[in-house]
Amino acid sequence: MHIFHGKIFILDSNHSSLPKLFFTENESHVILVTLTSLHACISFYMKYLHASIQFLQHTTNHT
Repeated sequence: MHIFHGKIFILDSNHSSLPKLFFTENESHVILVTLTSLHACISFYMKYLHASIQFLQHTTNHT
């Protein structure tokens, strides 16, 4: 069974006025997304979370 593991970090960047959003599906894959507002960050994360749940549902039967 595939285990989905995710981490999210919202950082204050000294060299940028935009929040930085990091998603890691595992330690070797990091996606950097820069968004203009916290609302956009939350909206993006909810879409990501929804996709993660669907991914889990599709992989549950494959042990």
